Amino acid sequence: MKSNAQLSEDSSEPILLFENSRWNEPTELFAIKVLKNRAYKGFPERITNTTPRTFEKIKWNEPKFIDIPSRDGKVIKSKIYLPADFDKKKKYPMVIFVHGAGYLQNTINGWNNYYREFMFNEMLTQKGYVVLDIDYRGSAGYGRDWRTDVHDFLGGKDYEDHLDAIDHAVKNYAVDAKRVGVYGGSYGGFMAGMLVMRAPDKIAAAAALRPVFDWKNYFASSPIYTLERLGVPDKNVEAYKRSSPIAYAENLQKPLLILHGLVDDNVPAQDSLQLIEKLIRLEKTPYFEAMLYPAENHGFTRPTSWTDEYERIFGFFEKHLK
Repeated sequence: MKSNAQLSEDSSEPILLFENSRWNEPTELFAIKVLKNRAYKGFPERITNTTPRTFEKIKWNEPKFIDIPSRDGKVIKSKIYLPADFDKKKKYPMVIFVHGAGYLQNTINGWNNYYREFMFNEMLTQKGYVVLDIDYRGSAGYGRDWRTDVHDFLGGKDYEDHLDAIDHAVKNYAVDAKRVGVYGGSYGGFMAGMLVMRAPDKIAAAAALRPVFDWKNYFASSPIYTLERLGVPDKNVEAYKRSSPIAYAENLQKPLLILHGLVDDNVPAQDSLQLIEKLIRLEKTPYFEAMLYPAENHGFTRPTSWTDEYERIFGFFEKHLK
């Protein structure tokens, strides 16, 4: 994946500077000379070397880039990770990773912001899981209609894309339909909550990290993001209700793990606390567990917190999917 190209100011022999990466190769800087006829001179020269050799020698299970048909005739760009000894005659548990923000693009042959999750997904394949990662409706890179298909209903067509992806994996990649889990942070945590509470027949366990559980709360803290997608809460009451996982709390019947930093200034922890309180009142305590991190923001800063979070998620999936 190449990006962020810049041209030097030397007009006599300009140099094009750009970043380059692959799915298993972190970003490095490259340079190439540009001739007057706009042709390139020689091969790109790598000018940075920031990746440790020990990392470069790691043998990963390469994700497969696949197209998944959606129920409304569109194509969901996706990548799927398979165990090294994958055998279609067996049945495998599957974990879906849901990328955050609602508008990012993660089905790329390049290094990206989700490098921790990439390595966690790889570890899951080593433990015998299939892992699925899709660019659901609203994700960037697929045109205006794809981006705006979520307008007025977050958890509408993007939710359906995940259900269609599950069905595709069950049909084509030896996935056990009764052992499908999901995890994600921020918008990914929101989607994990939507899936486990609205599709208990599809999802056996869900881990929601720093999740949005009530979009009215997010309107109060990030009005522009929410206004563009759902309008104003007082004027679009039904859209906010159907888009908020907390509205489906009474339906929870499969395990849910909630993880949130208490000083999160993007998705305030009140989202998780309000859902926890509602689940307690609904006598749903057998179906959820939670961990709150008192000193952590939306993006954790302590390595020990990241480690604790993913150890909990892994243990959770081992308990409920294996």
